[in-house]
Parts: sequence; structure tokens; C-alpha cells
Amino acid sequence: MTKSLLPVCIAVLTACGGSITETGTGLPENRGTEIVPGVQIERFTELAWSANGAEIYFQAAGTGGARLYAVPVGGGTPRELDGPRDGYVDVTSSADGNWLYFAADLRSGVRTLYRLNLAGGPAEVLANRTPGRVAVTRADGKLVLPAPNGATVAFVVAPDSVFTLNVSTGQRTFVTTGCERLVAQSADLRTILCVTAPGGTGAYLNVDLQQRTATVTSVLPPSEGVPQLIHWDANGVSVAYQTVVGLNIWNAQRNTTDVVFTFPPRVGLILDPRSAAWSRDGRRIAFWIHECLRRRGISVCEEGQSILYILDVTNRQFGVVAVARGAEGGQSMALSANGSRVAYVFDGRLYHQSTALP
Repeated sequence: MTKSLLPVCIAVLTACGGSITETGTGLPENRGTEIVPGVQIERFTELAWSANGAEIYFQAAGTGGARLYAVPVGGGTPRELDGPRDGYVDVTSSADGNWLYFAADLRSGVRTLYRLNLAGGPAEVLANRTPGRVAVTRADGKLVLPAPNGATVAFVVAPDSVFTLNVSTGQRTFVTTGCERLVAQSADLRTILCVTAPGGTGAYLNVDLQQRTATVTSVLPPSEGVPQLIHWDANGVSVAYQTVVGLNIWNAQRNTTDVVFTFPPRVGLILDPRSAAWSRDGRRIAFWIHECLRRRGISVCEEGQSILYILDVTNRQFGVVAVARGAEGGQSMALSANGSRVAYVFDGRLYHQSTALP
């Protein structure tokens, strides 16, 4: 359904404040393929793909608390993975498929970074006290960086500080202060971008991990909105952000707007890191838009539809890959490493779908 926007057919049934207003005809429902029928999954669960695209990792309720599971994309019985019985974030597979990295929010409020051998080994702690999103290097799927002295290290962002972490010894080396939350890494893995204050207001630090320097930088044109999705590859930092009429993609190095996506009136764009995704190669973005088809009064949606869009940044094409009826908007999603497939949650069910555009 390339370059197809929502059909809009306004039909006001009555003008009363508590009335029901029909605002659109909707699209045929197409939820893709359900992966684990009968398993109830939270709306904003953690989702991730295996390195080879054969499995999906997801969080669901289990014995004694939240558990992390792996399930084949083609369907089958999910297998429970080792780890704490707690909430999981930043689940990432290593490029060779042998390791799974994740952080867990322990009940004490201290976030811990883990590494799990997928061949069956127990989950091991790499670092304690790592609040904020942990720095898993998504460029190659590994939690490693070349250190100035040639040793292999990883890095984590602690409150207001950046450290390098030696995975083998656990030793931390201080880099700089001022980072509130990591948002991206450079293609050469030597520099990170982080927010300097909560809320993502546009103030960022460019941190050189080898030189141990931090430079204030901007990632959006002046007077623009709040960046929701940031990707960093060989072409530089690209930022997807919401506008009054749609979505723009800004290249911070070239100071150019690369893509403008608009959507019809009465349709809401859902551009949230929990329910939108950028493929590792930077070529594709997946995001939801939501339209209320039957509304009661001004604020109550009686019936709606969520449409999962894929935007091909390189070819400037977009298309619908899934449509789900429901009053709520889009939910968790994850793109495979090459962006060819998308996994997502709707109404407590886990689905997957091809992102191929005609």
C-alpha cells in the first residue's frame, strides 16, 4: 500500500456534546501473523530480534514476576531465558548471535546490566547501578568499544556521568559529567550523544570517549519541536521529530530536512521510542498513526484504528504494513536488523509482518 494515506469520510450523526461522530471509513484490518497465540503481553513490553532474525525476545508475566522469553518467528513454544524476575529494558543481541545483553530494574530501584550466553549459560552481571538507558552499541550489536590502550571495554551512563567499563575486570574509568541519558553512538563507536537534561529539550552533549571531552551541540533546527527518534550512522546524526502536520527527518551534519511525511487531519502520529523504531542501517523507520473512527463527545474515542507505517528514508517511500482496530494507539515494536521485518504488540498479542514496499 505504498504512498496510501487514510480515506477520510466525515459524517456527523448529531451535534450534541455527548453524541457519536463518525470521522472515517477506515482501512481493512491486517494484523500480520500472530507469533504466540494465547500469551498475554503488556502494551509496552520490551521487544528485540535475534541477530539472524529467526527469533524474537519479549517480556511477559511469568512465575514470580516479569520474565524474558525467546520465541521462533515461525511460531512455537516460547522458552524462558535466565535473568532476574523483574522488568527488562534495552535487550540487544550480539552480532554473532551468541550473547544477549539487557538491563533489569531491580525492586530496589537499582538498574543492573546483564549478559546472557544464549547457548544456555546463566545471566551474569556486568555492571551495577546503571540508571538511564544503558549503552549497548547497536552499530554491531556488541557491548564493546576499542579503548585508547587497546583493551576491550564497554561504556555505561550513570547519573550525570559517563564511564568506560572493562567487561573482563569490571573496572570503570571516568570520562565526563553532564550526561542525563544516552541517545546515540557514532558509527566508529568512539563518540556518544546524550541529553544534558531530562525531557529531551534539545540540549545535547557530544562526548568523545577516547579524548574524554564533551561538547554542547544541537540536533534540530532552531524553533523546532522535541526530537523523538535519533539515529547515528556513517551519514551523521539524523533526527525524526513530530510537526503539526506530520513527521520530518533532519540531518544535523548537513543542516537539511531529508524527509517530510504528512498525514490527514484528525489522525494522530505516535512517535515515541517505546512504539516507534529505526532500523540499525538507518534506512527505515517504523511508526504508528492512529485515527478515531467513532468519537463520543470531544475526548472519548469509541472505535479507532492504528496503522503501522514503514518509511524508507533512502527512497523516500512509505507504506502501510499493518492495520489494527481498537480504541488505543500503537504499542511496542521492533525492526529486524536490516529492517525487512517488524514485530509489534496490539491488544496483548505479539505479531510480525514483512516491511516490503511494492
